[in-house]
Amino acid sequence: MNVQAEFSQYLRTSNQNHPKSPAWQIYHRLLRANLTEVLNGVYTRTIQALGLEFWNILIDRFFERYEAKTRYFYELPDEFLAFLWQNKGLYRDRPWLFALAHFEWMELALTVSTEVLAEKSRVSYSKSLSFKLSPLAHYCEYEYAVYPGDSAYKALAKRAQTWQGLVYRNREHQVRWFELDAWTVRIIQQFNVHGTMREDDLVHALIQQTPDHSSEQIRISLHAWCELWLKQDILIEGNAQ
Repeated sequence: MNVQAEFSQYLRTSNQNHPKSPAWQIYHRLLRANLTEVLNGVYTRTIQALGLEFWNILIDRFFERYEAKTRYFYELPDEFLAFLWQNKGLYRDRPWLFALAHFEWMELALTVSTEVLAEKSRVSYSKSLSFKLSPLAHYCEYEYAVYPGDSAYKALAKRAQTWQGLVYRNREHQVRWFELDAWTVRIIQQFNVHGTMREDDLVHALIQQTPDHSSEQIRISLHAWCELWLKQDILIEGNAQ
């Protein structure tokens, strides 16, 4: 084995007591410390739920096993999430882990996104206007309730229940979440499928799915939800970027 291959193999071990060179040990500790600092800054609630001891075990396994596809530290949270997805056997007794980590990763992705929403027009809400889902609003569905309103993360394993919601960033650059129920999921799905829609288009589409509701009932509900989501920057006008 040549020196370069040996050095690469050494960097992937959690044992820092290597007889070769003190410089190797220093570089190993520096690299792992930088990796830990980046991941700790992103997955704060995940760490709280897991406990620091198990979190460090996961970082060691990531450091040792995962073939990262990036040379940039700021992309390591993406790589770590992929590692968790591919290595679920490491945390089979914590089945909620990936959902919680993914939720935190979504918050990061929206925070650093360079997407900018256009200024709101002064036109008041009207059923003749067209709307679309903001490019900074993403639908998420998890098997565990991992949203930030729940502080008891260590109880997540006992709370296996589907959570559906939106994670979004508003014009004030604040990342927020919005929990959805079965009805509001249907509305959001229409925007995901069709893109830009008017209120009449939404009413027509939803009547096909809920024939037990009158068009007037559906229209009243849609009007209320769309007006709220426009205010929250979950929806934007159809011609806006």
